[in-house]
Amino acid sequence: LGFLQVLRDQLGVRCFLALTATATAATARDVCQHLGIPEDSRITAGSGVIPENLQLSVSVERDRDEALLSLLRRDPFASMDSLLVFCTRREDTERVAALIQSHFPGNPIPGNAKGGRALSPSQIPEIPIIFGVISTILGINSRIPGFNEIMRELTSQNYGNHFPKNYGIDSQNKGFDPQNYGNMEAFVQHCGRAGRDGRAARCHLLLEQEGRDLPELRRHIFGNTLEFWALKKLLLEVFAPCRCRETLGKIRDGNSQKPLEKPLEKPPGRCRGHERALNMEETSERLDMSQEGIETLLCSLELLPRPPLRLLLPTLSRCRIRCPGGARQLRQGAQRCPPLAAFLARERQAGRDVGNSGSVEFDVVELSDSMGWESGLVKRELRRLQWGERGGRSGIAVEFQGLSFHVVARGDLAGPELDSLGQALLRGSRARQREALRQLRACARAFRSVAFQGCEAEPPERELESRSARLKDIIREHFQRDGPGAQREQEEEEERMEREEEELGRERLRDWESCVRSDIRHLLAAHPEEKFSGRAIARIFHGIGSPRFPAEIYGRDRRFWRKHLQLDFHGLSRLATQEILGNP
Repeated sequence: LGFLQVLRDQLGVRCFLALTATATAATARDVCQHLGIPEDSRITAGSGVIPENLQLSVSVERDRDEALLSLLRRDPFASMDSLLVFCTRREDTERVAALIQSHFPGNPIPGNAKGGRALSPSQIPEIPIIFGVISTILGINSRIPGFNEIMRELTSQNYGNHFPKNYGIDSQNKGFDPQNYGNMEAFVQHCGRAGRDGRAARCHLLLEQEGRDLPELRRHIFGNTLEFWALKKLLLEVFAPCRCRETLGKIRDGNSQKPLEKPLEKPPGRCRGHERALNMEETSERLDMSQEGIETLLCSLELLPRPPLRLLLPTLSRCRIRCPGGARQLRQGAQRCPPLAAFLARERQAGRDVGNSGSVEFDVVELSDSMGWESGLVKRELRRLQWGERGGRSGIAVEFQGLSFHVVARGDLAGPELDSLGQALLRGSRARQREALRQLRACARAFRSVAFQGCEAEPPERELESRSARLKDIIREHFQRDGPGAQREQEEEEERMEREEEELGRERLRDWESCVRSDIRHLLAAHPEEKFSGRAIARIFHGIGSPRFPAEIYGRDRRFWRKHLQLDFHGLSRLATQEILGNP
């Protein structure tokens, strides 16, 4: 939104082009509305989502490792010159990579040159298999010798938009192992890597029996859950109270002929907004929320009908000034730099005299707001300290650090208004979570409706084509749906299944309640210095890392990490909260 404002308001751009390969009709409509693209200039979404030359197939397996090896040993996979094997976790990627290399030792692997020296891209032969992790970027087994050099060449501009076929990026075939179908958009995004050259391609998805793969996908959804206390803290920091109403009341009182008999209950005027900066790393750890999640919440506030804030580009909010000449040089610099003079005067007024020091550090955004200046102008004045009055360097070092969220927010919001904003954000988060779970269930039903029971033998070509066409129709129908309410009967069925799933989760949690409570107490005793919340403990039991409780640290303790992945996340959070409060 900040970039759009700059393009529209400051640069006068009025023509926008939005391109996307995996957006539903509802998503495309929302994007067009934000960009101001009229309906007659839009192209229908969902047409040609899956290319005709790409054949899709699904199978439900008892042992997916053996099923993958079986697929690789026979045609059509064995005759392909390149394969992509995707996994949902990096640990699975490394395990499957080692498994395939042990069963196919003769396959050339990138970087296995004589003497351990990596081959150059032009010297690498056909690579049959490349391993990848499904995430926001393509992760490949980096333990392969010479991998970093190869990927550096691969992603350089030497190839332009055309990747070498022997890298598997534009491969004929793709094998999914084990799965990532949290939503249709993700599935289409990854299976679309095959068949881009227009030749016959194949994508096979391996599922586990009895839905044992669903908890692994659900935990990614629960990783974005929010708590009201964290939202309230964020809102209190963003909408810090100001004195605008009090100042406006005094101005009106001073200009009036008669003194007011009693203060105004609602002083006239309204806060126009103040610049606020929140350090990204510190705020993320303090609230135990990802930086992307915090920025999403700020964007949601900006999209309200009457937005209480305006989100700006991230900025460096801390300023450090070091003077080699000591306090005397600092005072001389203050004589020609109003922001520095204002900071020193404010410190003296607060009883914190820094005049005897040659180094100071302060929040430049907070200082600019107190002066009534824009932070950009204040930074410009501070940078001028590095230059002398007669030209040349002055010797003063001015450094800016601390990447921060940057907003212009009102400071006159009352407590009920902040609570209302917090509840609105919480409702939106829960609605997105329910929608993500609904999409996961819909994907699971769609794939299992066309799945073969095992892949020990290649199914008949006619049956394979029939099920591939059915799956493509399901995907095409999904992308043509125009938001909630498009298919009311299907939504009612989804709500019924959601209630049944919640009831089943509560029953399973009741069966394991004593064991879960015992594990919660052991976790609290093992980390007495930490201040856990119920959600944080549930995340650990589901194997979900967070800024405050990272997986690199807590994932080492297998007594708790991912131990209760099969149990309901919200139920675990509720039990953990009860144990923390000592009220089971």
